[in-house]
Amino acid sequence: MTFVSLQKGAADAVLSDDTVVKGMAQQDPYVKVVGRFLSEEPYGMGFNAKDTDLVQVANAMLDTIRTNGRFDELRAASGLPTKVAPPQPDTGRPLPAS
Repeated sequence: MTFVSLQKGAADAVLSDDTVVKGMAQQDPYVKVVGRFLSEEPYGMGFNAKDTDLVQVANAMLDTIRTNGRFDELRAASGLPTKVAPPQPDTGRPLPAS
């Protein structure tokens, strides 16, 4: 079922990951997130391996929000479990040649 199906009344509920359903609730005041987390999985970002500039910008942004406390603020505001520390970056692999 999709978000549109939910909005049109063709579905009574949608089951998806937390970021998706919270986005639905932000977009539509009639959507309510209920229940609890079914599991905990880490999220990741994927980039074209040849887009080294984008990889470097993303890594720099993540380093900044980890060190200035913003990551912890966002995680606390999200309602996600906070007992697990944020994953440590793995930036030891060399970037591919441009």
